[in-house]
Amino acid sequence: MLKKILAFIVPAITALSAGGIYHSSNVSTGTDDAKTNVKVTVNDKVKTDVKVKTDVDVKTNVKVNTNSSEKTSGSISKEFEKEVKAINFDLIGNVNVISGEGDKAFYELKYEVQGPSQEQCDLISSCLEVECSVDEGVLSIEYCCNGKKIDRYLGDIYEGYNLSADLTVTVPKTVNDFNINSSLGNISFSDLSGKFSANTSLGNITFDSLCLAEGSSFRTQLGNIKANTVVLDGSAEVSTDQGNISINSDSLILKDGVIQSIVDPIFELHTYTGLGNIRLNNTKI
Repeated sequence: MLKKILAFIVPAITALSAGGIYHSSNVSTGTDDAKTNVKVTVNDKVKTDVKVKTDVDVKTNVKVNTNSSEKTSGSISKEFEKEVKAINFDLIGNVNVISGEGDKAFYELKYEVQGPSQEQCDLISSCLEVECSVDEGVLSIEYCCNGKKIDRYLGDIYEGYNLSADLTVTVPKTVNDFNINSSLGNISFSDLSGKFSANTSLGNITFDSLCLAEGSSFRTQLGNIKANTVVLDGSAEVSTDQGNISINSDSLILKDGVIQSIVDPIFELHTYTGLGNIRLNNTKI
């Protein structure tokens, strides 16, 4: 089993080191020798360092350390005049989606560029753009630098330079369709309702105070999933290949090995982990 875990993690770490990207909310960067560990931890913050205990208590956190010494930080924000009904993102880095009190959607991106030259870090920062569009109510966001889309790594455009991205999007409560993909980063939702599709290759997924419509799904390949105050308005799915799943909600109950809605038992929350623990209301399933 350990060989299988390492077989999965080593390519991921190799890709991280080669691609030159790290994420600010869970990133530790030093000026000594480059270190890249992957841990799987049950807290809300992703670190990474692969520790798999024999009792299958998987800890998952994403830390990527580089020997780059210069950096430039900044933030970009915008409010949308057009009505937003849904969001559809395919991004690198962390994505947080929360509900707001108003009827307008807006975002704030906090970022950090890191690399060997301070002058080049400043230049990259000045060229960094967030391109947005609202097409028939669907909000899309992508990151660009010097006119080129950053698909996976800033190092694809500027070799030896890394981008840390932490995006927070605030939407009206009327938004009810959420589709988010992240190749490397954490995804979180708070105080929302509708249909959710969240996928990340390496990172944790957390959600709090959600009402899930039929067909909602949350999936990470390497990371933990933690949920609080979940209400089912349809059947949904939560899965991780390697990580823990923790669900806490007064509206859910375990019956015959299946998590069901107390109000309407026909609605079920299907959970799966290849390596890790599943807990409902602090009770291991």
